[in-house]
Amino acid sequence: MADTPLDAALARIASAHPSAIDPGLERLGRVAVRAGLDRVTVPLVTVAGTNGKGSTVAMLASVWQAAGHRVGTSTSPHLVDFNERIRIDGTPVPDERILAAIADIEPFIVPDTLTYFEIATLAAMACFRDAGVEAIVLEVGLGGRLDAANLWDADLAILTSVALDHAEWLGSDLLVIATEKAAIARSGRALIVGEWPAPASLAPFARANDIELVPAELAAVPGELGLPGEHQRRNAACVVEAVARLHDRLPVSAPDLRRGLSAARIDARMQRLRLRDIEVCLDVAHNPHAAAALASALAAQAVTDTGANTGADVGPAGWHLVFAALADKDIPGIVQALAPIARSFACPSLPGERALSGEALAARVGAALDDRTVPVSACTSVADASALAFARAGDEGGGVLVAGSFVTVGAWVGVHALDRQ
Repeated sequence: MADTPLDAALARIASAHPSAIDPGLERLGRVAVRAGLDRVTVPLVTVAGTNGKGSTVAMLASVWQAAGHRVGTSTSPHLVDFNERIRIDGTPVPDERILAAIADIEPFIVPDTLTYFEIATLAAMACFRDAGVEAIVLEVGLGGRLDAANLWDADLAILTSVALDHAEWLGSDLLVIATEKAAIARSGRALIVGEWPAPASLAPFARANDIELVPAELAAVPGELGLPGEHQRRNAACVVEAVARLHDRLPVSAPDLRRGLSAARIDARMQRLRLRDIEVCLDVAHNPHAAAALASALAAQAVTDTGANTGADVGPAGWHLVFAALADKDIPGIVQALAPIARSFACPSLPGERALSGEALAARVGAALDDRTVPVSACTSVADASALAFARAGDEGGGVLVAGSFVTVGAWVGVHALDRQ
């Protein structure tokens, strides 16, 4: 299939800067000023955290949409199509609008250069401006203080969670990571924190910067959520607090709040479906913190579904994993978190410089497992790994769980696109 014009534009901007990640806001700030994108006049919320960012963005947007407000959201990365990153009222912006935004921005970049993510963030802001949205929600891509989403002064900031991930960029000191992420908050404004008690460094950081530190209250979450898992209630609590604090500018009734939370959806967050008469779960868990939340949620769901404590099984059996994490992730930690719900692992090779071969990945997975009776197989591709997992589930019972990275889940979705129609 030939590349689309958007594919060509994305390839061009991906090669425009010498490095994929270049923390700092000076270059981006200069370009934003030249392009007239440095100021925002509608309520703006930034969402940082190790896990839960995408879910929180989806729920917040869903609530405001339920109340009749027009909302623009920017998230990353995407599963299949770049358009997933830029949404207006939950709908991905079409190719032509993104192309127009990139074309408008590019003349203002020189003499600076911007990374792919920085241009994508500016393109999102151009799309939101042109569409006349009433609110903007930006997911922070990496860290917080130096991330592109932090260029604009947020009316409100959310910190969903703090755990280890992206250690090559953020380090391994949770106290430092917490303050780097908290730096998306502004003086005199609130930072809503999803996990409490917060890391010890947050309180002194907040005092020094005149930031109001606000714990999210689980008891404030009304009704049922559209996103499954107890961990989502923490994210929903952040949303409830954010909605209350911006109520004067974006009014939301109690019924709208309940309806928005119950209607919220986001792909590959404990997303359940049936394929070939087998239960499938898709989740982009790619660090131990997220993997532990996934395993716990699936275990709790198994109890609910069967009415008895069956551990983390799908019925009487467990999950056959299509699992691939990138080489720079804590693969042993992820595997050990998933082990209680795993009946087998099929480990595919993934494309890209950060990926491992199926053989190397399977070796790491096997070494991390205490139970050496759990089958671990190297596969050449996600398609082959999926076929093996389905065969195992068909023969032995249980379900197929696809996890480990956005790349893994996105490739699986591509493989099975026709099957799911």
